[in-house]
Amino acid sequence: MSTFENIDVSIFRWINSDWSNPVFDKVFSLFSDLPVLLVPVVILILWLLVKGGKAGWLFVLKLILAVAAANEITELIFRPWIARVRPCVALQGVNTPDGILTSYSFPAGAAALVAAGMLVLTFRYPKYKWLFLFLAIMVGLSRIYLGVHYPTDVLGGFAVGILAGGMVEWVFKIVKKLIKRA
Repeated sequence: MSTFENIDVSIFRWINSDWSNPVFDKVFSLFSDLPVLLVPVVILILWLLVKGGKAGWLFVLKLILAVAAANEITELIFRPWIARVRPCVALQGVNTPDGILTSYSFPAGAAALVAAGMLVLTFRYPKYKWLFLFLAIMVGLSRIYLGVHYPTDVLGGFAVGILAGGMVEWVFKIVKKLIKRA
């Protein structure tokens, strides 16, 4: 292993093993539980669709496009190309409170999706940026703690999500300018 890989595995072991305890098992499982994470997002989306008017509908479209783009970039481009084995499969003695996943690990899909969504939410609701950042970090840490991603998987996922969310924001800004000119 290279020095870089050794650092990645060392940080992984520190979070996954050294932090291991029954309370963190539950807390980090909660931050990786998709149905739990989707409840507030679905409520926000429904509220925006009902009460947000045209701006609410456009924001929901922007959010869906950013998350979908992050998912597609992760699942269709990077994971098959890089084909990195998850730490829970590649390493011995990994703490896996929620079980073992065998699909490829780089970049972390949950990190990509949450980063894309949180970036778009931050553009819309900047006064809550610290809450969005906290949630993204907790989701990323949860994936390492639960043994399914290396730290670099999570950082790669964040990069993909920021790229996807930023691209969607940029495209919407350009379209808005073009509509104003017409």
